[in-house]
Amino acid sequence: MVFENLLQLYHLFNLFLGTAGGELLKAGVEFFVLLIVAYMITSEWTRTKAKELFYLIISFSFLALQKLIIIVVFAHVSFLGYNYDALAQWIFPISNFFEILGMLLIGNSFTSRLFRKKAFENVVKLQTYVLIGIFFILFFFWYSAVFPPGEVLIRKHLFFFVFQMLKIFSFTLPIILILNYTRKIDKYFGNAIIAFLIYMVNPVIHIVNYIFYDSRNASLLVLSHPWPFIAILLFTRVIYLKLVDKATLRKQVKTAKEKLAHEKELGRLKDSFISVVSHELKTPITSIKLYLDLLLKKTLGPLNNQQKKLMERVKRESMRLSHIIDDHLTVSRIQDKKLKLNITKYDLSDLAKDISYKKIANQEGIRLQFDIPSNFTVKIDPQRFKQVFINLLTNALKFTKKKGKITVRARKNAHHFTFTVKDNGVGIPKNDIPKLFDKFYQVESHMTRSAGGSGLGLAIVKGIVELHNGTIDVKSQLGKGSEFIVKIPQ
Repeated sequence: MVFENLLQLYHLFNLFLGTAGGELLKAGVEFFVLLIVAYMITSEWTRTKAKELFYLIISFSFLALQKLIIIVVFAHVSFLGYNYDALAQWIFPISNFFEILGMLLIGNSFTSRLFRKKAFENVVKLQTYVLIGIFFILFFFWYSAVFPPGEVLIRKHLFFFVFQMLKIFSFTLPIILILNYTRKIDKYFGNAIIAFLIYMVNPVIHIVNYIFYDSRNASLLVLSHPWPFIAILLFTRVIYLKLVDKATLRKQVKTAKEKLAHEKELGRLKDSFISVVSHELKTPITSIKLYLDLLLKKTLGPLNNQQKKLMERVKRESMRLSHIIDDHLTVSRIQDKKLKLNITKYDLSDLAKDISYKKIANQEGIRLQFDIPSNFTVKIDPQRFKQVFINLLTNALKFTKKKGKITVRARKNAHHFTFTVKDNGVGIPKNDIPKLFDKFYQVESHMTRSAGGSGLGLAIVKGIVELHNGTIDVKSQLGKGSEFIVKIPQ
């Protein structure tokens, strides 16, 4: 009994929607919803100026204008006693023009991401011009026709059928584009397709009624009423979700930017702290080295062998600490852009004449080979470039096993010279190569690495090379070794 009553109420409500008062109520609700959607889209567009939103504003404005025309017509019919057919003869083509153009622009807004900006704008212009041209022709023949009084003559006219076909075309086109040009249907596209299909139910019912029932089947007319309103609600939901997602994304981006700025400030404070501490450590380290030299030279009295060995070990560690402090200060000056170069002509083959490098390699059981032509004159800062060489050589020595080989090579042409340090050591994992030149980064974990170092050497190398307007690249294979390639323009 309750179900039958509900079903009867549903049928009565649909019948009411078919009356002038029902059409007025339906158009009023739709007009109100469309205005809210247009307002939401306009608020977002004022912030982003996105083309997609601009077309949505126009499309929903056209649909709202169409509903306003229907409201005016049925208000006159309901409250002033005007004849609907007399008004519809004049209003029907204009109302359909705004509806079809609005739906076509909604479809374009949803498919805008499928095309390049210029191509998309050209497609929209072409579709709009073609549609306006078709409607000018239809308007001419429509208003030239004579419509004698009759209840359903407008729905029986051939132009009514043409208008319904144009609606189906404007709803089908975006569905075809979405299905053809997207590999994956996301929630926006999927919901938009459903909304277009639901909106299409109305003209399909009218076409069926036109072809098979001469537009006289009252049940089909009643059945056609709710579908456009349901589709508009679905479009409203899709657009609301898009706007909410965009607002959420903006908030996330803002939060990420704030975190990044905070991290940068922390990094700056940390670097500043390290720089200050390093400067403060320079003086006591210099004093320690001075007194150690005095002790080792026996200026303050004789030393036995054990004391001498301990003093030499302390001196080595103080030298290592001094190098670490110098590295921190160099990195700090590079970051603050305070490191200045003294560019002069320098014979790079002089590096091979310094036998101390070969002695260090020999102590490690590694063969060091120089392949630098004589009189290899380049324009560099010799002191800083030696830092580059020493850091690259030290890095190669760390990760090359005994009886291994390190080759230092240099070549040049009219535009630049190339300086390479190649070893046949343990190599570098592919995933670690992009991070090599980051400060404090070392390929092995600080808990497991056997080689020492502060993790600043390669960061200093990159900084000095870039100050020379050069580049540094790495080629490496695990178990086969690494090659660091420096290119400096001349």
